[in-house]
Amino acid sequence: MKRIDVFYGNQHYSVADRTIDQLTDEIEEAVADGGGWLTVNYGDGSRVPALLYVGQSTPIAVAERPEA
Repeated sequence: MKRIDVFYGNQHYSVADRTIDQLTDEIEEAVADGGGWLTVNYGDGSRVPALLYVGQSTPIAVAERPEA
C-alpha cells in the first residue's frame, strides 16, 4: 500500500493504512456528517498518531506518493 501525504493547516501529515480512495471517502463522510476526526501520522522517523478535525470549510489536500 502506498503512503499518502496529507496537508492540513500548513503542516504535513501522512497515512499508510488506507488507500487514497478510502481516505477521500472518509473525509467526504466526515464532511457530510457535519465534521469529524481523521486519524493520521505526524513527524518524520518515529511517527506519532494525530487527529485532524475536518468539516465543510476545512482546507485539506491529499497526495499519493509513488512507490520507489
